[in-house]
This record gives sequence, C-alpha cells and structure tokens, in this order.
Amino acid sequence: MTIIYHIAHEPDWRTAQGLGFYKGGDTFDKEGFIHFSNAEEIKASTELYYKGMEDLLLIAVFDYKLGTALKWESTRGGKLFPHLYAYLDPSDVEWVKPLCLGKDGLHIFPNLE
Repeated sequence: MTIIYHIAHEPDWRTAQGLGFYKGGDTFDKEGFIHFSNAEEIKASTELYYKGMEDLLLIAVFDYKLGTALKWESTRGGKLFPHLYAYLDPSDVEWVKPLCLGKDGLHIFPNLE
C-alpha cells in the first residue's frame, strides 16, 4: 500500500464533494486522467505547477483503492507518476489538508506518510 497525493483547488474539491466525484480540475477533460504524485515528488510538482497559488489542498489516497484505473507512467525525466484514468470518488480519499504559503512563496507541507 502506497499513499499518493494530488493537489486540488479548494473550490473544485468542495464541488466534488457535493457531486460525489472529482475530475481533477480541468485536467481530466484535457488529458483524460487525474495527476497524482508519490511522497518523493509531490513537493517538486507543486513548485513547478502551483508556486505562489493560494486555496490549495493536498489530497492523500491509498493507491490500492483506485484499482485498475490507476496507471504508473513515465513522465518528467523518466520518473514514474501515478495517473488516474477515472474520476476520483471522494470516499476513497484518506485525508485532505490545506497547503499554506510560506513567506518564500512555497507551500508548507504536512508530514507525508
């Protein structure tokens, strides 16, 4: 069992909770999957794509809960990243925590399990 992580905009996540499914913002419509990262890569991914953004949440999910719709695929520098080829059911989420911004514009992460 591995915990994987996703960065969500808080309004998107609130909407998903009401609908009963989460599309990963607009990326599912554009790419056909929801981006996740492992514990070693989530901070770098956040710096690359979300630096300075507010209202972000860190979503943690055990990979086994996502079944065969989860694929580990080679991307940045040949590293494997988990991609979910389905909507995320909020009930599969282990926890959600806010990502506050530090004075340096980088997000402050909780202890990753």
